[in-house]
Amino acid sequence: LLDCRLAHLLWLGAHLLVLVWCANALWRLYGGPAENRMGAHVLVFAFVPTLFCLTVGQIGPLILLGAVGFLVGVKHGRDGWAGAASVLLAIKPHLAYLFWIALLLWTVRPRRWGVLGGGLLAGLLAIGVALLCNPHVLSQYWYTFTHQPPAQYRSPTLGMALRLLLGEEHFRLQFLAMLPGLAWLALHWRRRRDAWDWNERLPLLLLVSILTAAYGAWPFDLVLLLVPVVQVAVVVQRERRGLWLLAGIAYLAINSVAAAQLACEVEYFWFIWMTPVLLLAYLALRRPLTLAPLSIHSN
Repeated sequence: LLDCRLAHLLWLGAHLLVLVWCANALWRLYGGPAENRMGAHVLVFAFVPTLFCLTVGQIGPLILLGAVGFLVGVKHGRDGWAGAASVLLAIKPHLAYLFWIALLLWTVRPRRWGVLGGGLLAGLLAIGVALLCNPHVLSQYWYTFTHQPPAQYRSPTLGMALRLLLGEEHFRLQFLAMLPGLAWLALHWRRRRDAWDWNERLPLLLLVSILTAAYGAWPFDLVLLLVPVVQVAVVVQRERRGLWLLAGIAYLAINSVAAAQLACEVEYFWFIWMTPVLLLAYLALRRPLTLAPLSIHSN
């Protein structure tokens, strides 16, 4: 619709605003003090997947906006807005496949139909916009989905590693990685369903989802993991300051290795280590902490 240069600048500016808003919202959601809010911005913009998203123009910040918008909507009791925000997560639904299952269980059990209604309306609106631009987009999408699956891409996932070990020609092997993720969710939901809190549960859901995703999970997709990154950073700072130095070293080391790989133009598959390491760091730093969710402060 616009000149390429202008469109690029607007896209970049919009994503910068989205990332700033997400940083502030996550900091408030997890009880970060207002005077240290700049720390959230440092975490977000020093995260290598964030920089990669901005550099190559990827859509990851909008997916992150969906996750954070969902949390804010639920926190304020605005189920319709929470459902509408979750539509942005559907841009790449395979990255958060465990979220969709948990969301369905959470909405059906207490009959929170507002979440489903908000998601349905927002989804139809998004599809309508796409159809205005291209009336054939749905049939084209279905053809691509059924005839050209992403089998040719060596995505940095455990499923791809399994396929490389057992037979690269069998794309379906990548989906076996989802089985442990589904088993974990079944146990996790059974234990936590009576006191389910999205503030506390979503970060781990995202980590396990991306870890066990069948495909995708590219370095720029990992911007979605800023949710657990900011959560742990806030609570470490607030409750266990003795771990702050350890957490900072871990964060710096992870991002330094990822930045070095990007600088050396390493194949994306070799970023396969990043999500497991982030998950281990999250669990190690989370174990001694009390991650009780706090209300959003007015500031």
